[in-house]
Amino acid sequence: MVRACVAAALVLLLGLPAAAAEVYGGWVHADLGLDEQGDGFLLGVGGTWPIGTGPFDVAMSGELLRKHAIQPLFVGSQDQGPVTADAEVSMTCLQATISAGWTLPVGGLGLRPYAGGGVSIKMSESWDRPAGEVAVDYGYEDVDVMVHLGLRVQTAGPIFLDGRWTRGLFDQVIVRDSSVTKVSGDAPTLPVNGDTVSWFHAAVGVAF
Repeated sequence: MVRACVAAALVLLLGLPAAAAEVYGGWVHADLGLDEQGDGFLLGVGGTWPIGTGPFDVAMSGELLRKHAIQPLFVGSQDQGPVTADAEVSMTCLQATISAGWTLPVGGLGLRPYAGGGVSIKMSESWDRPAGEVAVDYGYEDVDVMVHLGLRVQTAGPIFLDGRWTRGLFDQVIVRDSSVTKVSGDAPTLPVNGDTVSWFHAAVGVAF
């Protein structure tokens, strides 16, 4: 039901007549609450609506994100006993965002600092886990609400650059314990149940 509502909202906002429509894509560096952060990608479409005749505006977008991260797991091995081995998570999310900003002309460029938020829906989650029984297993919630800060640089032509930091507000990490004994000695940083997530993206796009 939630996914259907978000999809309907995306169709509605992308069908509105905007002063400037845009498509963009780029790199995502994500902190998913695990021991190691990871890289992914972003694809987005959106539009910008001016507020009156001044420099202020409102922008809305629909985005597809692919995020990765790595977590060493304690694994029960028949040959070696409890050992640690890396597991990698890959998540695909669909999100709708809205932001308010203003454009400042600087040296022939348009600098647009902005702030806003949105809703993210997890479409898929997959883990590349080592073989064996894990001591602690992890997962993620399906829905998150986030806030973001960003800066867009509009060139003299249709090309723009965009950098944005996003922080999730809802608990996301799910921790599930099992019966495998954890190894002693140096241990990886363990996620905490309810940890939030964050990410940064750097993208290039075309406004038309």
